[in-house]
Amino acid sequence: MPTFTDTPPEDPRGPSFQIVRTPTGKPLTAIVTSETMVGCYTHFWKRRTMPCERPDCEACRNGIPFRWHAYLSAYLSGSLLHCLFECTAQAAERFVDYRDAQGTLRGCQFTASRMNYAPNARIIITTKPADLTRIQLPKPPNIEKVLAILWNLPIPEVKADRQGTKRGQKTVTHRPRPTREQTDGHPNPAEPLPTNLQNELDQLTPNPPQGNPKP
Repeated sequence: MPTFTDTPPEDPRGPSFQIVRTPTGKPLTAIVTSETMVGCYTHFWKRRTMPCERPDCEACRNGIPFRWHAYLSAYLSGSLLHCLFECTAQAAERFVDYRDAQGTLRGCQFTASRMNYAPNARIIITTKPADLTRIQLPKPPNIEKVLAILWNLPIPEVKADRQGTKRGQKTVTHRPRPTREQTDGHPNPAEPLPTNLQNELDQLTPNPPQGNPKP
């Protein structure tokens, strides 16, 4: 016999959140719900944005450029959607400045727009404290866990540390558990990187991913 309910079952891994990016044509306005942001190096690989999984990263081995993206949870002013907002390192500087001044990003009202109608045009972020007298912000999600779900990564293997960032923002890293061969003393090393990519890696500190950075 079927069991009917009026509420969908909860995902045992946790709630799912949509990733929202700065649109073209009109600004996006939202209020940050997370205390801070997390970020990681990513590749546009196989038609989607995926995290760099160095030292054994398939995208790096294929010479796919990388770039750093920031993620924070936000409450959209128009639709009231609670989502993850993604932006580039350059755009994220405005959030770093706000967090340094206010001590937190939660309650930061921001507007994100592009300089022109190109989908990859530079992002402009403006920030100010939100008027929260008539708004009750939702509880922020665990951003690292949400990203693990979106990217189909084993949740226990995803950590957030403070390596490779400045002024304290967190960086998400995927730390795979050792394979049986590795734990038995027989390592299974990744395929070596091409010389040009290894040179790029050696020039980036601290702990950058492998590959060619996007401008």
